[in-house]
Amino acid sequence: MIVSFSTRRLRLFFLLVVAGLGLPASARTLLVDQRGHAEFLSIAAAVKVATPGDTIKLVPGSGPYREIVNITSSGTEGSPITLDGSDEVITGADPLTGFRKDGEAWVCDLAQYYTTAQPVQGFSKVNGRWTSKVTPAPVPFVVTYRGERLLQDSTTGQFTRYARLSDDRNTLVLLPGTDADGWEISVRSYVVKIETASHQVYQHIRATGSLNDGFNIHGDGRDLVFEDIEAFNNLDEGFSAHDTISCTVTRARLYRNDNGLTNANQSFMKGSDIVCRDNLGFGLYLQSASGDLDQIDCGGNGVGQLVLHMGATVTLGRVTLTPGKWTKKPWLSSQESGQDPAGQPLMKGSKLTINGNPPILLNP
Repeated sequence: MIVSFSTRRLRLFFLLVVAGLGLPASARTLLVDQRGHAEFLSIAAAVKVATPGDTIKLVPGSGPYREIVNITSSGTEGSPITLDGSDEVITGADPLTGFRKDGEAWVCDLAQYYTTAQPVQGFSKVNGRWTSKVTPAPVPFVVTYRGERLLQDSTTGQFTRYARLSDDRNTLVLLPGTDADGWEISVRSYVVKIETASHQVYQHIRATGSLNDGFNIHGDGRDLVFEDIEAFNNLDEGFSAHDTISCTVTRARLYRNDNGLTNANQSFMKGSDIVCRDNLGFGLYLQSASGDLDQIDCGGNGVGQLVLHMGATVTLGRVTLTPGKWTKKPWLSSQESGQDPAGQPLMKGSKLTINGNPPILLNP
């Protein structure tokens, strides 16, 4: 027997099914293009109207985006709020301008950044200048040249490529052969900031240039998913989860941050296919946190590759650790690892619970 429904009844039937499944009646894709080729000019504008089930998607080729991403609304189980970055860069940095010729050298005044910078973790302000417990003190921002972070030598405090600091550290002096264009400096505290939110997905995002973390997660939250992300050239961590956050991280590349990934307090992370390489201090660091870790690659980080501290609880699958070729920490770092010398590939504290496979140690 063939049963036919009117259009109205079919629509009612569909809505009832959707309601029974807990799905939104009309999940949307909110396109963002700061060039004006989509409905929203900024991520923040799309965030204001996003509801459970919606996807905020950056139009490919429309970046970089110079703003802090802060989605305060939670999705629901089965209907998260998703940010799809389309592999575009979201940055806490702005172009560094104001270069002038001083004799044969290009120079740029940094004093304004010392005096106007937002509060920076790991630094204190004395007589209008930012100082640090680390000696020689690191600068309280990230400076990049054509995408490459300028590192400071751990002994002298001087930049190792492209430029040097004047004796009073107020002036950036470019080395011969270095152009005055292509420079950026960090001015915003975060790239992606999450606080007490649940059921969110972040994918295909490249987070860089912040004064703190690329991905900073605090408070109480669950079902936070991070897929195919990069975090690089951030002054603190590439990724950091705190408090009672529960998250999943899959396919993450974290490099040239002060530390690659640092989770703390009672946070839990299920992590797989994570690469923490060439960070200034720690690669992957858990302090009083827990995690299930598989397909983890930590190598070439300045202090330690895998660091477990203060009651961390982990289950390890395949974890490979590759130390650097140095016996002394080569670069300054300003945060958790700032006062630590170069350590062992696996650095362990007290009251740890370690299950699964022992890490695999590879030659540098």
